[in-house]
Amino acid sequence: MPVQGKALLWYLTARCKQVDLPGDHIFVASTDRTIDEPIERFCHTEGITLFRGAVEDVAGRMLACANEAGLDYFIRANADSPFLEPALINKACQLVTRHGYQFVTNLYPRSFPYGVSVELVQTSTFQNAYQQMHKPAHFEHVTQYLYENIAQFDYHNITHDGPDLSRLRLTVDTEADFRRFEGILGQLNYHKWPVLSFLDAAKIYQELV
Repeated sequence: MPVQGKALLWYLTARCKQVDLPGDHIFVASTDRTIDEPIERFCHTEGITLFRGAVEDVAGRMLACANEAGLDYFIRANADSPFLEPALINKACQLVTRHGYQFVTNLYPRSFPYGVSVELVQTSTFQNAYQQMHKPAHFEHVTQYLYENIAQFDYHNITHDGPDLSRLRLTVDTEADFRRFEGILGQLNYHKWPVLSFLDAAKIYQELV
């Protein structure tokens, strides 16, 4: 859906481009359905690598994308989360570089708003976990198996330094979320969006609620 003349997916990928990683590091893992061809056109226009795979097996689609790209690690970023925080992703990458964790998250437990998440996963670890997945929810929600078996992994959880913000909803899942997102952008300009702090976005959000 368009917001200020830009596809909603643009707001996520624009922030992904602020992550401090070299070269081509953004991949859109969409489905092979005809209905998703507009996503292919978007990626072509934006110069973003597209991977198309199974509709139901999201975990397998992400794993296949990571393997095809030759990634040792991948960062999961949901398309309904345009508030992704580049600085948080950078911190996760630094933690992996220093300590070699298999999995870095900020959701166990959650102290950041919904929609401001980081999940950095070692591809080989995920490959092994994928072989053990057996519930439909594992394949749909990608990392659910990791959380259900968290003790098996060398992981680190990032917690928010300030107050617990987990009650805030900085995601675009529903019509109400979308209208709230439009309201936040109405107080900005899309040119400012890529570098907007999620804390500043949260402040505007709280004024709108």
